[in-house]
Amino acid sequence: MTDSAVLQSGLQQPGWQVDRFIVSTALVGLALLGGLIWLETAPFMVALFVVGTVLGMALYHGAFGFTAGWRNLVVKKRGAGMRAQLLLFGVTSLIMVPMLHSGQEGMVGAVAPISTSLVVGSFLFGMGMQLGGGCGSGTLFTVGAGNIRMVVTLVVQSAELRPRATGSNSRSPGRSAFWRLEMP
Repeated sequence: MTDSAVLQSGLQQPGWQVDRFIVSTALVGLALLGGLIWLETAPFMVALFVVGTVLGMALYHGAFGFTAGWRNLVVKKRGAGMRAQLLLFGVTSLIMVPMLHSGQEGMVGAVAPISTSLVVGSFLFGMGMQLGGGCGSGTLFTVGAGNIRMVVTLVVQSAELRPRATGSNSRSPGRSAFWRLEMP
């Protein structure tokens, strides 16, 4: 058997098939987005876009993520991902806590009391995650992985987040009219 026959037979395995349409569409989209970044911002932002894209692909193919660590701990009894997350939280705390206490202008922590709206909002967020199939980052992750069904969730999240981010359709900035209760 020749080397080319071995390589060709290795490409026929189901795990190694590449959907050329998805890959070519993604590459065209990345090129267009990179071009828009080049036109609208400083050129170094294109380099940051490329670094972010490559890191995202590496983390995706490495199955790195917050949910993967929890899932592996519960399902497979492997705690390496959770230990890595705890190390990440610890190192971040060691860096950020002294920065917050340094007294620099504008460097303050976000502190808010626990309230009924926090508990209700948390419950609604969890319900939305279950119904939509993922939170914001999980939706982006699965859409980027090629899951077309999650595009519906992404569109609905985007439709709700835009007014929330711009403060439009509301008397109070940051709250969309969809969620605002108005009493007579």
